[in-house]
Amino acid sequence: MAVSEIDVEFEFDEKTDLVVTEVDPDFEPKEPDIEHRMLGGVDGGGDFGFYIGAATGGRRWEMKVLKIVGWPEVKSKTCYKKVKIPFDGWTKVPYPCLWRRTCERSWFLTITHSDPSDLPGNIEEIIKDCAKMALIPAIPILLTGNAAGAAAAFLEAFKTCLLTKGVQQVTKFSVGFDSRAECGPWKRV
Repeated sequence: MAVSEIDVEFEFDEKTDLVVTEVDPDFEPKEPDIEHRMLGGVDGGGDFGFYIGAATGGRRWEMKVLKIVGWPEVKSKTCYKKVKIPFDGWTKVPYPCLWRRTCERSWFLTITHSDPSDLPGNIEEIIKDCAKMALIPAIPILLTGNAAGAAAAFLEAFKTCLLTKGVQQVTKFSVGFDSRAECGPWKRV
């Protein structure tokens, strides 16, 4: 099996700004199904993520944080081999077989504030600045696939930055990292 190269593309750096988009206020973060919880989102190859904080509705912003090209995924399935047995019979014998595919996986950051009336007029600029700073401790954790750890690290740094910029209602913010993937077909190894 040839090893494919993984390429990580960051959506911002010190010289560029994050692109912040306000999203639908009725957005509901989806709960991953049991298969995604057990397999860490690997088998489905679809969307999964983690949200943390008190806000369940209100004003919501989203930004694309990074894209990983060549993200490898593997799974194991039970395959069967037909085996001849004595007295002219046949039986199917189970054995594990591996499958692989590569995906282009993008990670998005969602920030929600439950009470928009509390926010200053320049909140989008404040969110850009604080998100950029708070992503520094979160990105390495996110690259390991640990969306929960990345969200916790981001939220602490984000709240600290908001307080330094004069935003008082930091407990009304919640954040989440959401992975979205476009995957190729499964191929047997």
